[in-house]
Order: sequence, then C-alpha cells, then structure tokens
Amino acid sequence: MDLGEIIGQELKLKDEHKELIRKLIPIHTYPKGASITALKSETVQGFFVLKGLVRLLRNVDGEERNIQFYTEGDSIAESLEKS
Repeated sequence: MDLGEIIGQELKLKDEHKELIRKLIPIHTYPKGASITALKSETVQGFFVLKGLVRLLRNVDGEERNIQFYTEGDSIAESLEKS
C-alpha cells in the first residue's frame, strides 16, 4: 500500500487526487533503529507508516519508556522537540 492509497481510503479521494498526493508528498525511508527526531529540527510533523514498525518513546528520568507502537497504515503526528 502506498501513501496515496492510505490517505485516499480515509478520505474517499478520487484517483486523480491520490496521484497528486503521490507526486507532492516526499517519501523518506529510515533504516531499522534510526531516530527520526534526531534527523529533524524542532517542528510538528506528520508521518505515515508505509512499511515496518515505529516505536514512540520518551525519556523519563533518564530512562527510555515506550509510549506507543505504530504499524503499517498508521499515521503519526507528534511535536518533535529536541531535548
């Protein structure tokens, strides 16, 4: 499944709009174990999981704590602030 299909299913878009999404929204691939926040500046971003698994974690008193897991087809919107 690609980004056009994922968004298109949620919003019931026409094929021409799905194709426009494919053309306008860049797809980035991150290797297993990569930290997405370390690669971004302070911002609010959205992500769609096209393949694989994303683990959202927080540093709580110096210890990493799992907050949420996202799988294929899930969307993520987080305030990604460097701490």
